[in-house]
Amino acid sequence: MATSFGGWSNHTRVWFEYFVTNGDTHSTVSVAAYQQLEKGWYSDATRTNEWSGYWGSGSQSVSYGYWGNEQSKLIRSWSSSVARTDVNQSLSFAATGRNFNGAASHSFSLTVPARVPLVPSSVSVSRVSDTQHTVAWTREGTYVQVVVQRSPDGVAWAEVGRPGSNPASFSDLTTAANGRCFYRVASVTAGGQSAWSAVVGPVFTTPAAPTGVSAARSGTDIVVSVAQVPPFASSFDVYDGASKVGDGVSLPWTHVAPNPSVTHTYTLRGRVGALVGDASAPSNTVQLLTKPNAPSGLSPNGGVAPTETAVRFQWTHNPVDTTAQTAYELRYRVGVGAWTTLSGTTASFRDVSLALNTYEWQVRTKGEHVDWSDWSAVATVTVINRPGVAVLTPAGTWDRAVLSPTWSYFQAQSRPQSSWQAELLNDGMTVVEARTGAGAATAMAFTTRVADGGTYTVRVRAATGDVWSEWGQQTFTVAYTKPNDPTFTGVWNDVLGFVDITVVAGQADDDTPATVQLEVERSIDDGVTWELLLFGAELEVTFPDWMSLSNGVNLYRVTGFTADGASAEVVVPVVADSGEVWLSGGVGLSETGRLPYNPVPAISGGRERVLHQFAGFEKPVLFSGEALSRVVSVSGSVRDTDPETADTDRMIHIAQLDGLHMLRDPDGRRIIGALSPVSTKRETPALGGAVWAYDFTLTEAE
Repeated sequence: MATSFGGWSNHTRVWFEYFVTNGDTHSTVSVAAYQQLEKGWYSDATRTNEWSGYWGSGSQSVSYGYWGNEQSKLIRSWSSSVARTDVNQSLSFAATGRNFNGAASHSFSLTVPARVPLVPSSVSVSRVSDTQHTVAWTREGTYVQVVVQRSPDGVAWAEVGRPGSNPASFSDLTTAANGRCFYRVASVTAGGQSAWSAVVGPVFTTPAAPTGVSAARSGTDIVVSVAQVPPFASSFDVYDGASKVGDGVSLPWTHVAPNPSVTHTYTLRGRVGALVGDASAPSNTVQLLTKPNAPSGLSPNGGVAPTETAVRFQWTHNPVDTTAQTAYELRYRVGVGAWTTLSGTTASFRDVSLALNTYEWQVRTKGEHVDWSDWSAVATVTVINRPGVAVLTPAGTWDRAVLSPTWSYFQAQSRPQSSWQAELLNDGMTVVEARTGAGAATAMAFTTRVADGGTYTVRVRAATGDVWSEWGQQTFTVAYTKPNDPTFTGVWNDVLGFVDITVVAGQADDDTPATVQLEVERSIDDGVTWELLLFGAELEVTFPDWMSLSNGVNLYRVTGFTADGASAEVVVPVVADSGEVWLSGGVGLSETGRLPYNPVPAISGGRERVLHQFAGFEKPVLFSGEALSRVVSVSGSVRDTDPETADTDRMIHIAQLDGLHMLRDPDGRRIIGALSPVSTKRETPALGGAVWAYDFTLTEAE
């Protein structure tokens, strides 16, 4: 129930009371109009009230007396069933009430909503092509739009079109081959959307080609099967070469008694209804029972074998009809002598003990056919004595740090050495170094330096062809004289930011050999890792170490070597105690900038990470990469009048140098990487010159 009040006029007003009840096809509308007088007013004669609008027009006489209270008198009441249409309807009502003082009028409108549209009927779908299907229906009214949905399974639906202007059909241009389609439609008017129509379909598109077609002999028949069939193919056409041999069959399918004198290769086409798909890739080729081809892959062939072990003859069965080997015959002979024949079944090798000599051999095989294959090509093998190796040096005591063993080689049939292997083992018989080589060499050199006083074993073996000797070995001890220790001097330079190094080789005398090479290394992690600074023949050298720590302990290891590889080493710490940040660049990172005033380094780091969302997981899955990141941000101040610190020009010069840069801080860090542009800003002038603020970042890189 709703009301609509008019305004007061001449101490009276008109108001309406109404309600609308909506059904599927009709709405029941009830309206009543009333005249209301103000309290204390009256009408002393009969007056005429009037109405007009959708409920018609008319009037009636009404007599009023004195009204002590506000009261209402009915002017007109009306109720009717209104047919709902495809559009909203507006119904207008008006009334006028009169009294002794005059009249008051009021009008209003109410809406009968459009009916809910009827469901389209007689829905159909027709195939035009794989990429076009036409959906049609019978209209049950005037529609604004029709919603068209498609589903591959009748369960999951997706909208494919929404044609307007009261359509009766729609062309779906989004279909594709190898598919299945169901359709349904619903109409739309001002009253909303109808229920869904009955589902039509399925209709199919051309099936894809089957994959993994294979053929296998089964007695006198051939069975054709596939690894994967198209999802909607209901049957298959089978072709043997260009001839169709199966029409609309199920898989696997048996080709019964095909011609045994020819080979057979199959292709398949999927079918669904009248639609025939593309041809598959061809299957393997099948030959019905026939004798195999001659075996191949004979081994050994042209090689040698040792006399004390059996010779393993190996081959590959070559069927034409895909049947496995069921029997073999192996024969061998010396020269043009009589053949010795051995037989077996399914094995593809045979071990035979043979005396010293050169042999010819060949093999033939059977499948399920009654006939043997042809004999294979003739292969040869020579049975020889195993070669021998004796290690000549070192033996007993070795007097050098560089180890160069020698050995002798012998083979009874005078066959040459073709390759060798040598191993150096420590006193726990663990292999320290292993080397291999080809050819007739009987000497080599290990790269590992043996330690003075150590016990080692050298073992060597050699081969001629594929026949290896047993290991020959010698155990020995090492005793040699080391050179005198080198001397090392290192001092931190707090003005330029490097360790000033001087190295002098130990002097030779009557009891010690001369040093011929020096090696200098640095460690900034207490000797865990070492970085090579110098290796050469200069026996006295001074140089700067621009990559030392600026605060912390730098360990230096100096090693002197004799001509024989003997060595002596010293390890010396050099302490740097700079409280500044140092920025370096250029060749060898030799151009430095000292930043002492309020340096504030900040470090951030991490690992490359990415999140992927997978079906079946509530949360994303983390993948961590191998890339690591570390970024140092530095800010602080410089003065343009301090000769022992970098100024703005020096910092910008370093930033413009090509290549990597290095940052060292008071906490003992040394980070090498890519430098950002250096940003500077002039601050309040100070006594004796201006103060400049700076900031930059360095991203660690290789």
